[in-house]
Amino acid sequence: MPRPAKWNCVYLSADRPPQLQARGHLDTTGQWLADPTPSSAPLVALVPADRCNVISIELPELSGRKLTQALRWAAEEHIAGPVEDQHVSPIRREPDGRLRCVVTTRAAMEAWLQVLPERPRRILPDAACLPWAEGQISIAPIGQQWLLRWGETEFDRVDEAMLELLLTELISTGDHATEVICYQSDPMQAMPPAVAELKPGVEAIPDSLIGLLATQAVATPINLMHGEFAAVEPGTQLKAWRWSLAAGCSLLLLAGLYTASEHWLLKQQSRQLEQDIVAQFQRVFPEITRPVRPRIQAEQAMAALSGSGSDAMLALSSRVSQLIGGADGIRMDSLSFRDQRLRLSMNIPGSEDIELLQQRLRLNGLDVAVEELQVQSEGARVTLLISAGSR
Repeated sequence: MPRPAKWNCVYLSADRPPQLQARGHLDTTGQWLADPTPSSAPLVALVPADRCNVISIELPELSGRKLTQALRWAAEEHIAGPVEDQHVSPIRREPDGRLRCVVTTRAAMEAWLQVLPERPRRILPDAACLPWAEGQISIAPIGQQWLLRWGETEFDRVDEAMLELLLTELISTGDHATEVICYQSDPMQAMPPAVAELKPGVEAIPDSLIGLLATQAVATPINLMHGEFAAVEPGTQLKAWRWSLAAGCSLLLLAGLYTASEHWLLKQQSRQLEQDIVAQFQRVFPEITRPVRPRIQAEQAMAALSGSGSDAMLALSSRVSQLIGGADGIRMDSLSFRDQRLRLSMNIPGSEDIELLQQRLRLNGLDVAVEELQVQSEGARVTLLISAGSR
């Protein structure tokens, strides 16, 4: 019975567009099994290291979205090409405070994700997964190219000529003797002359290069699935669903509170409007001291006038309104009709306007008398008794 897989692993070629070059899975005992049929375990993808660059940038401690937004712009001076086209993933904080990052293009990330059978948990540069120890340079042939690793986060994928130059430079500038270890399936495979002169140690790969790299991936502190390409961890969708439910409940609660507050405001406005109606009613019908249903009581009051001069009231009110309706600043407070006289209380801008108003009414055949006058800080309040007079 096959042992359960620890993770699936696929190796993408350096072609453009990339192709699936090899696949298999690492079981729970750490044994690599080349298997074209993926299991349900998480997916790890190995990609060509020559599409990645490692840099160190000056950036303070940030987290989450702030870090993702700041990475590209902080790395701008180390990047060739438009910064918007780059994808920067943090690796670790260096002892000097700088942030170690790996850079690739967004186009490369999108191309890799498009080829993969599912969204991976991790994407790693292949050369970064070579076995390595302090004071060691690790190399491994892959087709016409070589994988090269000379530090925890120092790696590359180069052709033969570049391999010879890099090895010479690394050894000549090193502070101590550096051992070169070559990992290859065939220990008797010939090496480039310049590499052979270094007399590297040879480590035979028991299965395949992808198997060796897959077993080392767990200890590699690099993952390109960061920021906009971040992998969905197990349980994240459930958490997102819970957050959505919580947000929905919060919106319902807010909607309920809004409806309740709106109902309260409408009730307050209705009460205020009712008070205004009663106040206006009392000004027009001062003889009704206790308005209960203002509309019905007003109709009854108007009906009571029938047969006792209602036509005269309407005619007189019409004449008065035509004469004072166009005057500026005049506001009527109350109006009543008794003994064939119209009793009209109003606020006017100033006491001098009373004389002008009386003259206008008298010139139009109306008899006017001032019953009450109150001079106020902002105009005057006057009550006039107006009758039709004789023409």
